[in-house]
Amino acid sequence: MLSQLLKAEMAEREVRSISYHMKAARFPAYKDLFGFDFAASEVNEALVRQLHRCEFMDAAENVVLIGGPGTGKSHVATALGVQAIEHHRKRVRFFSTVELVNALEQEKAQGKAGKIAEALVKTELVILDELGYLPFSASGEICPKVGDGPHQAAV
Repeated sequence: MLSQLLKAEMAEREVRSISYHMKAARFPAYKDLFGFDFAASEVNEALVRQLHRCEFMDAAENVVLIGGPGTGKSHVATALGVQAIEHHRKRVRFFSTVELVNALEQEKAQGKAGKIAEALVKTELVILDELGYLPFSASGEICPKVGDGPHQAAV
């Protein structure tokens, strides 16, 4: 009976750990490959399934997903992050690029530069979403798109 109780406790700790890491990753939504429609996409299914094994992380390689809007880049990136947490126990952090740039600018303005970088050094997978959607100035601020008027992201 003691053995069963210990196994149950270990399983509970594992579930809590995964739950904690999923929250810490800050995914906008839970996505996995089971919900991805490869038939309706031009995505290379064999390559995505290979990446899904997360071996690129062990080799410290980067992955860049390129494609137009609606091609599944965010879904695939999130699915890779979810897989890394649930099956490989990796630390993951998801950012929209706008969110990260704004956080870095705010950190700099508060005189606390480097805090985010320190946290990311301990992270095994950083996912930057929407990298190519907005132009940036030399300081890192988001530049307004032509026709958008004087709006800039809050920093």
